[in-house]
Amino acid sequence: MKINAEKIQKEGKSTVKDFFQVLIMVSLFSWLIGWRSVVPTSSLEPTIQAGDHIIISKLNYGAITPATPLQLPLIHGYGLDWISLPTFRLPGFSEVEKGDIVGFFYPPEDMPVDLKTIYLKRCVATPGDTIQIKNADVYINGQLMFDDVETQHQFEVFTENGLSKKKLEQLDLYHYDHNNDKTYPSGQRNFIVHISEQKAEVIRKDPHIKKVKSIVSREADFYPATRVPKKGDIVKLTPKNRQLYLPIILKYEDNNAKFVEGKVFIDGKEIKEYEVQQDYFFMMGDNRHNSLDSRFWGFVPEDHIYGKGTIVLFNLKEFDSSRMFKSL
Repeated sequence: MKINAEKIQKEGKSTVKDFFQVLIMVSLFSWLIGWRSVVPTSSLEPTIQAGDHIIISKLNYGAITPATPLQLPLIHGYGLDWISLPTFRLPGFSEVEKGDIVGFFYPPEDMPVDLKTIYLKRCVATPGDTIQIKNADVYINGQLMFDDVETQHQFEVFTENGLSKKKLEQLDLYHYDHNNDKTYPSGQRNFIVHISEQKAEVIRKDPHIKKVKSIVSREADFYPATRVPKKGDIVKLTPKNRQLYLPIILKYEDNNAKFVEGKVFIDGKEIKEYEVQQDYFFMMGDNRHNSLDSRFWGFVPEDHIYGKGTIVLFNLKEFDSSRMFKSL
């Protein structure tokens, strides 16, 4: 049999060409429109479960042009960070609104913006809002925020006797193990759980339950009245607000800034007030006692906004057909 080397070579080149064309098209789709993301933690329970595959849409807020153009296609977080470009946001369908589930680049990480880890939280305050948390109640501009969704808080549950695994599953009293999987330790008599107030009421009524006690956390359930920075705000820098504004001045905005011996310098000159250069947002998880969010590391800059969580596709770890293609 005669081998046509020229034909094989042409077909090989065509295959490689087709592969790169598909790769480019899929990469452009991912950059401009959105992509599927797997949620690794329980910070947005009960709205979003650990293991959920969701769609994060970039069309809503508009995609941001890459800061590091030489990223590996379809593999977030890997790329050559020695090339850095200015970025701008393409037009979107809407602004970030209170109540949106928002994907964003984790601000504290020290790397180019578009190589940072993508977090998913709910926006509870937008630029110019004043947020305060008192005894787990969230106040926006002095008004108590009534949640349209169930939020989870921390409770300690005491049982009359050690319950069987089957009963624990029925009550959904579980722990997360190191793989973020649910475990039901039979025989255990007390549990620290993250559940909604509604679920706590249901558990209280069960005859096997002795007591359900709410746990208040100074770190999670209290936050002083604070204005969320808005572009154009002029803030006076004091020892009290230094921790709040230093990341903005030193890391998130384009300043030649230094912090030396309790003083802030821009271009070598000490400043005592600062004009904010972009909008910021305050993000929180629905699972209030099991979420690392703005209460702990501060505001999310506008240029860190990645996209809007729109649809839960499925969850292979905790499969529930009723949650497939659930709109967020």
